[in-house]
Amino acid sequence: MGKKGYRVLAVLLFSVAAVWYVYFHNQFYTHLNTGKMETLVAFKSEHIKGFRGQQILVHKGFEEALSRLEAYAAAQHVTLVVNQSYRKQGQKVDRAVVNPASRSNHLVGYAIDVNIRYNGKKYFSEDLRRSNLDQLPAAISDFIDAVRTDKSIRWGGDFRKQDPVHFDVPINHTQPKNWTAYAERCRMEVDSAPYVWEIWNW
Repeated sequence: MGKKGYRVLAVLLFSVAAVWYVYFHNQFYTHLNTGKMETLVAFKSEHIKGFRGQQILVHKGFEEALSRLEAYAAAQHVTLVVNQSYRKQGQKVDRAVVNPASRSNHLVGYAIDVNIRYNGKKYFSEDLRRSNLDQLPAAISDFIDAVRTDKSIRWGGDFRKQDPVHFDVPINHTQPKNWTAYAERCRMEVDSAPYVWEIWNW
């Protein structure tokens, strides 16, 4: 193979690697600069991770509840893989388990949707339904039991219309006026925030 052939091969390999990286670690277009935000913050922890490196964007008031979720997950050696945290009004929700509520706690950064990873396997909405709890690994059912005993965090599996991938603090019910104010502040911050480049944490 001549020099030209090696150059073509190198470009091809680089292109494949770049596409692979962006597909599996799409932080290039999901991370906002939160440095000047007063309401929202990027949450990072060992047992709560964004799907494919996505940013976990939440209200600062939700951080304390997420820290407790982190502790419950760590105690059982499970990882919560976050598919969605804060979302803007009208944002499309891929593979939604239930129709998004008009006053969802996602709109104020007080909710996350997750899959649960344990022992190399991911557990999805159908796996996590109430009727399946006794069939799940003890680590996962014990994690959910810990959440259910927490007085401020809700598990969506207990909703009348089950949403077992959902965890939130229900300020849409307990603090409706704050919910309205937070929704507007969050929207304004996200609309004005620039995107930032993130390096994948190997």
